[in-house]
Amino acid sequence: MDSDPEVSEVLAIYYGAEHTRSNKGDEPVNVFAQIDYDCHGLLEAVGERIWLNGTEKVRIERIED
Repeated sequence: MDSDPEVSEVLAIYYGAEHTRSNKGDEPVNVFAQIDYDCHGLLEAVGERIWLNGTEKVRIERIED
């Protein structure tokens, strides 16, 4: 692990295309899962709470059909 204090690792949930940009330019993204679009409203609500209030613990479970 890099000891640089400006380097951090994050898990990001994207609502659209798997593409992101930062002050460094294009950033690669690894897609490891997809969430059913039926859950979009719930994800949007969680994302808005985090945006407005800061971090929170979120649990995402795989549900077998």
